[in-house]
Amino acid sequence: MRTFVALRRVVEARDALRRKLDELEKHFESRLAEHDAQLAQVFSVLRELVAPPPLPKKRAIGFTPPEGE
Repeated sequence: MRTFVALRRVVEARDALRRKLDELEKHFESRLAEHDAQLAQVFSVLRELVAPPPLPKKRAIGFTPPEGE
């Protein structure tokens, strides 16, 4: 049970961080023009870090015969 509560907190924190990042991006888009390229790069890196990891490739369950036969 504690594991699921901790997992939910992690997911909520990630969502909150994503919302805050959206707010900051909107705020800086309207205020700064000279550092646009640098800010865009920072926001893209932060979005990659906040994005959920890709799902692992699932292995087939059960017996699989060798391919030569």
